[in-house]
Amino acid sequence: MEPEKALASDELSAYFQPIYRMGDGALFGLEVLARRVVDGEHQPPAQFFHLLHDPKGWLRVDLSGLRHALRIAQILPQQPGRHLFVNLSVATARDPGWLALYLSMLERTVRQVRPHQLVVEIPEEYEGAPLQTAELCFQLRQTGVLVALDDHRGVAADARREGSWLWDIIKIDTGSRHAGDAVDTLRTILARRRAAHLQQPLIILEGIEDVRQVQRFAAYGEPLLILSSGLKNKRFPNCGSAHRAMDGLLELRERHGFEAAEVAAIDVRAPVSHLNNLMYTVPRDPLEARFSLEYGLACILLDGRCTLADFEPDRVSRAEVRALYPRIHRHPVDAAEGEFPTEVEVTLHDGQSFQTSVAMPCGSLAAPFTIAEHWAKFEECAGPLLPAGAREETARALNNLPNLPKVAALMSPLRGPFTGQRLERLRAGGA
Repeated sequence: MEPEKALASDELSAYFQPIYRMGDGALFGLEVLARRVVDGEHQPPAQFFHLLHDPKGWLRVDLSGLRHALRIAQILPQQPGRHLFVNLSVATARDPGWLALYLSMLERTVRQVRPHQLVVEIPEEYEGAPLQTAELCFQLRQTGVLVALDDHRGVAADARREGSWLWDIIKIDTGSRHAGDAVDTLRTILARRRAAHLQQPLIILEGIEDVRQVQRFAAYGEPLLILSSGLKNKRFPNCGSAHRAMDGLLELRERHGFEAAEVAAIDVRAPVSHLNNLMYTVPRDPLEARFSLEYGLACILLDGRCTLADFEPDRVSRAEVRALYPRIHRHPVDAAEGEFPTEVEVTLHDGQSFQTSVAMPCGSLAAPFTIAEHWAKFEECAGPLLPAGAREETARALNNLPNLPKVAALMSPLRGPFTGQRLERLRAGGA
């Protein structure tokens, strides 16, 4: 088939889709796709390719896209911000003869549009060696176009993205279920390239059906989840599903001053998922105690706290703790934890009743630790393991963490005997 005939043919129509810039969500251009119209529907090549009956079928598709790009370019001269995207199929790129024809027609087309108005997309399926891919990009750029990686499935290998120096543009299909991961990976790569003062490709988005999608992807990965949702500190050393109920009981105990002997019943209404996680109603050992609502509440009721020391075998088996289990009553609620706060009601032998509800546990972003609570947690965790001197050194480093010249000031006092002995053996060349 002669390329001129392909350009003159009207067998394949054009289908246009908008392309948006990821950073600010601005309309960047249009992708020109060659399509076959059947009953008013635009069929992609995957559906009609077998009907072309031509070994150069994919070349026809590529050249048809160029023809329509040239046609629409004539109506865009006053819109310098608009780019036109055309495709280079894997079949055409791999065949030297077909590629030569494509490059010839591409150069002819570029002469009739603005410099760098035309963008040629190379699909992610093109698995050329790095030098081969670089040569293809060079050949395309010689005609005056920009070169883009078409990551239309959002699953291009990281190695391809790491070769981002090859591409002027990387295009992500937002319709792919992996698109968010692709954008997140690209952000990491681009940040690394920016820090090294290296050229960065432009990231663009296709498949946008609602402009609000652009905003969602533009903000993907920002802010970091640890900043927006916070790092949850566990107030108690057991399953977090028990923490809202334990917070509630501790609040009532401190507010009303009752003792364990005065309590007739504790009723807990909580999401069923929380209570399912707390499967041991009468725990027999420390591991079961960590997943027991009854044990956590019994510790709070007896001592006003629940610490690491409470999960030693002799503490779990205390008779005064086990005597409280029958007073604790579960009431599962068929709702998600975000839909229903945990409710705690304490009834005393004299008939008084106290209630509270807890939506977020202490230590979460909604109910953050105080500075004093942070240091109390540090002492509780580090006390049994670090000598007093090492704890003080670590505390000084933590207090000055943003200004430390090296992280060694924080990590060195945390090194345990086994680590030190192992390091000395390694330095000596031992196993």
